[in-house]
This record gives sequence, structure tokens and C-alpha cells, in this order.
Amino acid sequence: MHIAVINRGIGGQDAPEELARMQADVIAVRPQLVVWQVGANGALRHADPVTFRHLVTEGVERLKAAGIDVILMDNQHSPRVDAAPEHGLMDEILAQIAGATGVGLFSRAGLMEAWAREGVPMITFIAADNLHQNDRGYECVAKALADAILHGLRDTRTLSAQR
Repeated sequence: MHIAVINRGIGGQDAPEELARMQADVIAVRPQLVVWQVGANGALRHADPVTFRHLVTEGVERLKAAGIDVILMDNQHSPRVDAAPEHGLMDEILAQIAGATGVGLFSRAGLMEAWAREGVPMITFIAADNLHQNDRGYECVAKALADAILHGLRDTRTLSAQR
């Protein structure tokens, strides 16, 4: 099996900028799957939650209309993100969008909370800027995300409306 990963993220951007370039930078590449991590910069900038919901929903619908599978990824815990009053709301909105649109949700926040419950402090995974993850954090998230995707591919349950 061949898997190519293309990172189209641009530091500092959030839903408005990402949606504006989605056709050219993402859909035109014709990926099978898009993992869209969005919301941290919006939370840091006090983005309007209603606008955020609208933009992300529109982006998900565009991706789905192009035949692309989507996984939304919520935000990391870090001192700067956690200090933003809107960060929890952004994660909640992402979960709601995933449920309403039928796309996947990978909870990076939940993963980091699980690590903390296991005794590994959040700061172990955070870079010196107190915002981004460090190499260890990104590696651990990448492994967990890959495992979740592969698990989803192996799930061969037959789903039916018939009872």
C-alpha cells in the first residue's frame, strides 16, 4: 500500500483563510482523505463561533461534494490555546459539525487528556512557544491518528437500516 501525505497547512491561518484556498490547494489535488485541524488560531483571535461553524461546515461540504473523506481534528491543549476563552467552544463546534455532516472527528484534545490521566503532563508535548506541539507531541499524535485511520479501514461491519 502506498500512502502519500501532503501538508497544506499554513501557520497562523484558520477557517477563513483555509476555506478561501481550499479549491486550489486541496480539492484540486484530489486527495482521498483530508484531515482538517482548525480552530486554534480562531480561538486565539476570538473568532465569532457562528461564523466559524458556517465556514467549517461549508468546507466540509465542499470536500464531501468532491468525493473526499474528511476527518476534523480538534485542537491541542497548550498554555496559550487553553488560555483562550473560546478554545473549548471551538472544539465543541467541531464535534457538532462532524456529527451533523457524518465526517470523522479525531480529538487531539481528548488524546492529550488521556496522556495526562496516564501521568504524562501536557507540557511534555508542547514546544517552547507554549502554543504548538514539539516533535514528540506531533509524533505521538501522528501515530494515534494513523492507528485510528487504519482501524477505520479494517472495520468491515455491515451497516444496514434493516432490523
